[in-house]
Amino acid sequence: MMRLSASLILLAALGGPGCASGVASGPPAAATVPVETLDGQVVGADAVAPGDRLAASARVTVRAGDRSVRVELAPGWVLDERGLRLGEGDPVLLRGRRVGTTFQAWEVTKSGRTVRLRDEQGAPTWPATPPAGDAGR
Repeated sequence: MMRLSASLILLAALGGPGCASGVASGPPAAATVPVETLDGQVVGADAVAPGDRLAASARVTVRAGDRSVRVELAPGWVLDERGLRLGEGDPVLLRGRRVGTTFQAWEVTKSGRTVRLRDEQGAPTWPATPPAGDAGR
């Protein structure tokens, strides 16, 4: 029993099975996922309940060429604050990265106006909590 425990501890310290370098394998770090630009048209939007607009990110589906891409934007209050309204049929230019099956938008350009939602590492550019006057939106 003691020998098995020592083997498991050693295996864990080395990063798990099949990992001779000691670095755990798994999905690539965000810095290794390439930045993409999508040029397309909004074809749908997920409904966000009014009570969820403070925390839940608004999502739209954009048709870019022959594919439909689900896009995560920002909480509704952030989009309102920055004057970004997207509707079906709107042409958009998006810059960001894929996170799983979703495209995380860093910048959204509509009608020649660009709105920045995240920095180059994908971190939100908005405060953790909305301004006091936005709590009821």
